[in-house]
Amino acid sequence: MMKKIQLGVKPTDVFKELLAANPSISKSDISADFIEEFPDIDSVVSQVIWNWRKPGNDHGIEDARIDEILLHHLKEAGYF
Repeated sequence: MMKKIQLGVKPTDVFKELLAANPSISKSDISADFIEEFPDIDSVVSQVIWNWRKPGNDHGIEDARIDEILLHHLKEAGYF
């Protein structure tokens, strides 16, 4: 599912799809899936995803900023 990001879908929209399909999935699980799909990316993205303000949370980094950070790292790693 993470490959959708390379097709132009925002990372947080993909994460929300994962949550909709499996509400018990954690941000740690999402981070592991992201790193597995994009192994050449800087591991700092794990911390970024862990700090995402997922739906229902009042704390964390908002979607737009998460998308910006992750897309930057994906470009730096050569995925775009």
